[in-house]
Amino acid sequence: MRAKDCYYNHVSALPENTLVSLHSPAVRDLAWACFAPPLLHTAQLPCTMPVTNCALELTPQRREWLLQLDRQPRALLNHLAERASRRLGLYFEALWHFFLLHDSEVELLAHNLPVRGRKQTLGEYDCIYFCQRRQRAVHLELALKFYLHHRTLACAAQAHENWVGPNTRDRLDLKLQRLLQHQILLSTTPEGARALEQIGATNPLLEIELKGRLFRHIDSRAPAPQAYNPQLPLQHWCRDNEYGDHLQGAKVAILHRQQWLAPVSAASGVTVTVAQPVPTRQAELEDRPFQVAITDAQGNEQGRLFVVPDRWPDDQP
Repeated sequence: MRAKDCYYNHVSALPENTLVSLHSPAVRDLAWACFAPPLLHTAQLPCTMPVTNCALELTPQRREWLLQLDRQPRALLNHLAERASRRLGLYFEALWHFFLLHDSEVELLAHNLPVRGRKQTLGEYDCIYFCQRRQRAVHLELALKFYLHHRTLACAAQAHENWVGPNTRDRLDLKLQRLLQHQILLSTTPEGARALEQIGATNPLLEIELKGRLFRHIDSRAPAPQAYNPQLPLQHWCRDNEYGDHLQGAKVAILHRQQWLAPVSAASGVTVTVAQPVPTRQAELEDRPFQVAITDAQGNEQGRLFVVPDRWPDDQP
């Protein structure tokens, strides 16, 4: 790998290097989904109600549960098979549902609970759970996002508008607007309050857990957006025609979409190769953005690269 590539930071590990101890890809994804640092500090974002990140931390008991599950993952695999979906966000939610169903300190009261009124659906609660430690019901909204820095708007350097999805109709500012001004406030509406009364979960605490990664261009030093969690290093993106030059000699693993969550490790079973002058685009990846894990000699991930077609974002609708 060339010297310029040294600004790939090592992927932030979970407390006590939990991911290093896990071998099952599904259990690794579960640990990452529920216990990796969130993208943003939710309490620093503007909202009309007090909102925090999820308060369910990786305790020694939960770490031991993950290790036991890693040895016998059948229950998790069956749970995921029953909810199989090509949509990565639904896979992420299914991982969370499994955790909330099996954790001894919480009770999952409902998930994907619709709120109806005026002969239409007004919204949906992602998760409602009861926390034994706090003796309160909690409304938890979940989101999994991967955004690339592309500053084309006349806005501040740290503005959320600068971060867009591979499909540029998806932007961080729009997602936060939806989360903070609608989804997390459902319990404050008469219809939302009635839906919670029916499951005995009135006046819940409010939590938002946004997981994923942010990528800036390989030649950019753009600042992180407002409320970004400094525990997470910013990753990088490039276009097809920049790929080989930037990763000359590096060991990489081209990731299918279902492998975008937890960092890969030597035990993940992912094929590691030396980066080619142009990325090997398999048929299902042709003209689509995809992610690459940059690994060490043993196959442990050291950073993540998002590769987009040469005409991105101009080829977007």
